[in-house]
Amino acid sequence: MAALDLAIAARDAEVRAAWGAMLPQFFLGGHFAFAYAPNRTPQFNPFVTDYFNQAPAGGVALGMRQDLAFPTLGAQLKKARAERETLLRQRAGLSRLVAQQVDAAVAEVEAARERLTAATAAFASGKKWFRSAGLDFQAGVGEPRDLLEAYGSYIELQVDEQQAAYDLVVARAKLDQASGVTPRVGPNPCAFATP
Repeated sequence: MAALDLAIAARDAEVRAAWGAMLPQFFLGGHFAFAYAPNRTPQFNPFVTDYFNQAPAGGVALGMRQDLAFPTLGAQLKKARAERETLLRQRAGLSRLVAQQVDAAVAEVEAARERLTAATAAFASGKKWFRSAGLDFQAGVGEPRDLLEAYGSYIELQVDEQQAAYDLVVARAKLDQASGVTPRVGPNPCAFATP
């Protein structure tokens, strides 16, 4: 969008230049000359000039310049305006697209945040289940199969929580990209500690 804004500014300048080319140009020119050399003989012959010994002379001229190719100039002006209008429409379309992408990215971040909250709660439950199965097994009332099943679920829930945290980081990066935020340098502000 920044590139389109610059292109629109360039087309605005082109429209102004095309309009200015249709207007007349006025100019003022002047000339002044004086020279004196004491060791030269004065020349009084009108056909002989002495540039080292001149009386003050000068003049001013006012002029006007007009390009008379009005059909060509009018066509250039229309073309510049049409190209500017095209860029304005492209910018409006891109603006709607960016707004839609930002809305989708915000929804994705919210969904990823909810998935992370649910995964964290599931991981905490899985951890309690694994501890309970371990204590039951140590007390001799639990089966090894129950302990292994609780351990497998605990590992799966831990992986799911890490995946949810990763998905949230990716969703935030997509939101930053869609909204035009420059990438952060340094430690990751989206890091999540597991309980």
